[in-house]
Amino acid sequence: MLFTYEQMTHRSPQVYALYLLLFISYLGFAIVDFLVQAVSHSRSPRRSSVRIRLRMAAAGCAFALVYAVSKLTVLISLGLGFHLVSDHSECSSLVSTPCVFSVTSPALAVLLICIGLTLPAVVYPVSQARRRRWEAQSFEALDSSRKWASGARLRFDLRSARLLAPPDCWRSKPSSGAV
Repeated sequence: MLFTYEQMTHRSPQVYALYLLLFISYLGFAIVDFLVQAVSHSRSPRRSSVRIRLRMAAAGCAFALVYAVSKLTVLISLGLGFHLVSDHSECSSLVSTPCVFSVTSPALAVLLICIGLTLPAVVYPVSQARRRRWEAQSFEALDSSRKWASGARLRFDLRSARLLAPPDCWRSKPSSGAV
């Protein structure tokens, strides 16, 4: 509805700022919620790799919060008519003042969040494949020993084994409750 009204008023900066304010505020609340979830869940896993990756996603949320706050500042200045940030500034470097907040910060946020949430799903199958390969190599290395052991016929003479044991372990001991 705000978008339609903004189009009908020939791109009124105040209506545009209000429209984007709703969007940025929703984005900010989602980022804060995700940040809280990532930090709280990063404390509980036993595997340190999962903890590191959740903290990486939380760091991405921090960069996303920097982006949301910078956009909120621009929108408030636009809505109030201050024009603190020029509308037609171009990015010549990713570390220059307007580009750090508008380009670099969301790019780092997306990169850290994606890596933090995707690596646990990718690393587990890779580690399982490496374990299976190690098991197969170990089985092949022990194959000659297995063939020798399965082909060997061991013969035990229980009478001679009985003589090797201490004499009192073969004697029957009377039970204390026997009648």
